Amino acid sequence: MENFKHNRASSIEHPLRRKACPNMRRGFTLIELSIVLVIIGLIIGGILVGKDLIEAGRIRKQITQIEALQTSVMAFKLKYDGMPGDVQARKAQQFGLQTRSGGLGQGDGNGILQNVKLWGANNPGTRALGGELALFWRDLSETKLIKEEFHTATESWSADFTEGAAEWDLYIPKSELNKNYIYTWSGGTEEPGASP
Repeated sequence: MENFKHNRASSIEHPLRRKACPNMRRGFTLIELSIVLVIIGLIIGGILVGKDLIEAGRIRKQITQIEALQTSVMAFKLKYDGMPGDVQARKAQQFGLQTRSGGLGQGDGNGILQNVKLWGANNPGTRALGGELALFWRDLSETKLIKEEFHTATESWSADFTEGAAEWDLYIPKSELNKNYIYTWSGGTEEPGASP
């Protein structure tokens, strides 16, 4: 009787169990492949969205920096009755700002930031900075309207810098986006005594 039970149990197969065929290969089903492809798509989509979010954050940070600088300039204009760098010489002295002569592009109070370029300062491949453009950042710095400190510029200072030179850090701030420099310009003269 025991033989009968043993033989019967071994001869009965589960209906869902397949018989092993030597020629049949076992592979992935379409459902399994679909699930893997969906997961890969979600991962790639998450990476691309993440890159976009990072770039949007960097751009937003730059916009915030520009807005803060605009607010600083407006606060300076209200408090000191002039543009930073362009404050008249008498007012600059009264408020304890860097002295200036009041000549064209040297704190003349005309509402235009002007660069004073000394003779021979325009070398090929360089950028010049001087006069009211240089004093612009110094005035904002000395009045604590910006966090950066720029105490090097004078009205007559003018120098040529090559792109990426370390000296720029002494005179103008870096932007939040790509760490380039924020160069200020509103028009003006190329040489002392020239008309705007």
